[in-house]
Amino acid sequence: MTSPTNNPLVEDDTDPNNFYAEDRQDGDPFTKMDAPSQDGGTGFMTGVTAFEAGWAVAEGIDNGDWAVAVSGLVAGGLDVAAAVTDPIGYVAGQVISWMLEHIEPAREALDNLAGNPDIVKAYAQSWTNIEQELTTLGEEITSAAPAETRTWQGAAADHYRAKAEELAGVYGGAAGAAHGIAGLTLGMAEVVNGVRVAVRDLLSSIAGSLISWTVELLCSLGTAAPVVAAQATTAIARVLSMVGKLLKALGQAMADAITWLTVLRDLFDGLIRAMNAWKASQQSAPAPV
Repeated sequence: MTSPTNNPLVEDDTDPNNFYAEDRQDGDPFTKMDAPSQDGGTGFMTGVTAFEAGWAVAEGIDNGDWAVAVSGLVAGGLDVAAAVTDPIGYVAGQVISWMLEHIEPAREALDNLAGNPDIVKAYAQSWTNIEQELTTLGEEITSAAPAETRTWQGAAADHYRAKAEELAGVYGGAAGAAHGIAGLTLGMAEVVNGVRVAVRDLLSSIAGSLISWTVELLCSLGTAAPVVAAQATTAIARVLSMVGKLLKALGQAMADAITWLTVLRDLFDGLIRAMNAWKASQQSAPAPV
């Protein structure tokens, strides 16, 4: 695989064709099956919201980030509430949520709908690569100019050294700008992830409810059909309305409090992580050349 521009500074994963190429070539429908780790995240447990909630709590405690920890606590409480109100739908929804994260082409379809934060992070890494290259060039000019002109005398020599220092400053300023773009892009990756998880949870919620209603129909030998049909029509309309509001303005409070609170929790979690990513990028900003 090569980067889409054949530029070594541009990460391969900025091209979706490269990002999904390995999955398409080996024919294995399962993806992201690595073990959970501090560096790699929730791994193959991604999509199991109870695990994700516990992971967020542990991450927040380890990093001293109360906002992330609270997000995990809220997620855990909402999980319990959903499991109590509709246990069959909850379990079915969890299975579907996991499938959307780990089975192709479902994961790629979800990414096409809601975005892929890993691809956005690849763009952020590309800007970091540019920052490092510009910083290196600036440092090389800063060190090379005096060494190469130490025997030079006169106004021309002074002018050359001044121009070299000026050029090094331009490279340093550009490196700082690239660093800022990388930080903002990394933050946006977390926002995309928050929206993506919200869409995933909405889809799995309605799919889980559909399975629950199917079980209800089978157990009642069809006598509950009118009630189930009314429930399905109302819920589907509600979720479609929620998706519309989410994509337009991230919505207003809806009738199904548990589902809507889950969406808000996902979005706020993405925003919290975006702010953390931006703060971390500011702490590692390059020094002026």
